[in-house]
Amino acid sequence: MWRCHEDVAKSYFDTYHGKVSQLGYTKTAKCYDCHGAHDIQRVEDPRSHLSRANVVQTCQKCHAGRRGALPAI
Repeated sequence: MWRCHEDVAKSYFDTYHGKVSQLGYTKTAKCYDCHGAHDIQRVEDPRSHLSRANVVQTCQKCHAGRRGALPAI
């Protein structure tokens, strides 16, 4: 699962989704659900799934009806 950037992927387990994943919930978001798979860009890049312009739309893929970005936990 962590073949891209092992050192960076470790921080996933500091997030809400990572903590839930460690508890055994398999349907939680993985890196590619938020960051994309083959189209990953830096957050500062307007093409990024997590840029200011796109982050709400990205979160709404799983959190329908959400108006603002979810807090990073």
